[in-house]
Amino acid sequence: MASAPLTGTVTTTLASGFEPFGNDLAISGDSARVFFNLVSTIEGQRARRLFVAPLDGSGPELISGPLVERGNVTDFLVHPNGQWAVYRADADKDEVFELYSTAGPSATLSLTTQNATVIEGSGTTTVTVELSAPQIEAIAVEYTLGGTATEGQDYTIAATPAAALSFAPGETSKSLVVTIVDDAASEAAETIVITFALPGGATQSITLTIPINDAPIVDPELKLYLPIVRRGHSDAGLEGTGIDCRGVVAA
Repeated sequence: MASAPLTGTVTTTLASGFEPFGNDLAISGDSARVFFNLVSTIEGQRARRLFVAPLDGSGPELISGPLVERGNVTDFLVHPNGQWAVYRADADKDEVFELYSTAGPSATLSLTTQNATVIEGSGTTTVTVELSAPQIEAIAVEYTLGGTATEGQDYTIAATPAAALSFAPGETSKSLVVTIVDDAASEAAETIVITFALPGGATQSITLTIPINDAPIVDPELKLYLPIVRRGHSDAGLEGTGIDCRGVVAA
C-alpha cells in the first residue's frame, strides 16, 4: 500500500471523522482490516513500522512509501471506512515526525438527480452530486453550463467560487441549486446542461428542460374583400364575399 506525505495544514482537519487508537493495534471501522505496529528488521534496519492485514486470513502488508521504509512509525489513526490510515513517521532519523497517509480509494462521481423537466416559476431545482468514497484531502468538482437556456435570463445558480463544488475531507455529497426564472417572453422549449468534472477528467452531466409555458402571440386574421359584379347589373348595391389572405372564402 503506497504512502504519501501530507502537509501539516491538513492535520487538524483530519481529526474529524477519524477513530483514534493506541500505538499498537487498530481495527478498521468496517471490521475488515487490522492495523498494527511491529518492530521489524528490513534490509538490516530495525525500526517500528506500520502494517495492515485483512481479517479474511490474508497476510499482512507493510504500509510504506519511499520516505518511511526505514523510519520509525508512531501514532496512527484509522478512518472509519477502513480504507486508509494516517500515521506519523520519522523518515530521516532527525527525530522530527512527519504526517503520512496510506493511499485511499479514488472517488468516482455520480448524480442522484436525474434529467428532469422544470416549469418556469416553479422555484428551484436541486442537483445533488456524490463521491463514491470520502477523500483524505479537499477536492473541487468543477461544473460547466451549456444548453440553449441563458444563465441570468432563464435561470440562475447559487454563487459558488470558481464554478466548483468544494468537498472537504470526508464529505461525499454536495448540492447545486438552480432557480428557474419565469419570464413573459414567448420562446421555444430550452435546456440547461450542467457537466460536473472530477480532477483528472471523469465527468457526469444532467439536462434540465424548460418547456413552453407562454402562449404564442397570434396576429389577427386579415381578410381581403373583393367585389363580385353580376352581369347585367350596375355597380349599385354590390355584394361582396370575404376572402382571407390565404385565399379561403369566408362567408
